[in-house]
Amino acid sequence: MTHRPGGREMGGYLLLSYGTAWGIWLMCGMMPPGAVTAQLLNTVVMWTPALAVWLMWLAGRRRPVLSFSMRPALRRNWKWYLAAWALSLAAAVLGALLYFGVYPRDFDSTLPALAPMMEQAGISRGTAVSLLLGVLVYGPVINLFFAIGEEIGWRGFLYPALRQRMSTLPACLLVGAIWGLWHTPINLMGHNYGTSYPGFPWLGILGMCLFTTSAGTFLAWLSERSGSLWPTALAHGTINAAAQVALLFRGAEGAVRQIWGPAVTGILAGMPMLVLSAVLLVRKGSWRKSWWSRGSRSPSGRGRSPSRI
Repeated sequence: MTHRPGGREMGGYLLLSYGTAWGIWLMCGMMPPGAVTAQLLNTVVMWTPALAVWLMWLAGRRRPVLSFSMRPALRRNWKWYLAAWALSLAAAVLGALLYFGVYPRDFDSTLPALAPMMEQAGISRGTAVSLLLGVLVYGPVINLFFAIGEEIGWRGFLYPALRQRMSTLPACLLVGAIWGLWHTPINLMGHNYGTSYPGFPWLGILGMCLFTTSAGTFLAWLSERSGSLWPTALAHGTINAAAQVALLFRGAEGAVRQIWGPAVTGILAGMPMLVLSAVLLVRKGSWRKSWWSRGSRSPSGRGRSPSRI
């Protein structure tokens, strides 16, 4: 049976996950822009929530703390892996189309960020676009091995811990806000939205919290329906891959509007993800029967054994 984390354990998890990530980002901020070491550390940061869970597990006498399984269960959960990839990609693509529909001058089919490399390698624009489409297939698979580090913390530990104390909606809202604020240092360095948008940095902090709440709700739904963290990690990896591809089609004029899109993290481009999450919340039957109930014993609700960690 999964141990029910207390307030001190949740506080300890937040202190560790915030402290380690913010400490690493502080070091990155002191490095030259584009430094390889900083890029590697930004990847390592994705595993700090998992590190925090592992440390809390050790401190709690190794009692099980994850309510969702760490087993991939590919045969049983194949439809949830497909849903994770397809729904995440659809939300990201629709978001990019929405953004470019509102700001058509920001669209640049010449892929300006890749143009120098394409010219040097002798790659045509059509070939480059084909390669980018391939990135949307294999990129999520690569990304999931990094995204699982965050999912162990946010959906594997914190969401179930809150879900045992409150209903789904407030749990999703609270995890979304906490997850969004966790990104604050890297947003201050211009990672997701740049630094030239009006309202910097407060609008960026708000925009990130809006995105993490909507995306986090979708990821929580995947965790509950599949009973596993791996489909959730695949969705997270798909979102990251699609966001990077969308930015490659942005022209120079769009740099000042990155807070709005075309990446799914933008306020405007994130609207399809927000709609998807709202639909999932309204469809109470797509969650557990105790959707509005409080203090449910197991967040998975599908008779699956929790992870021992």
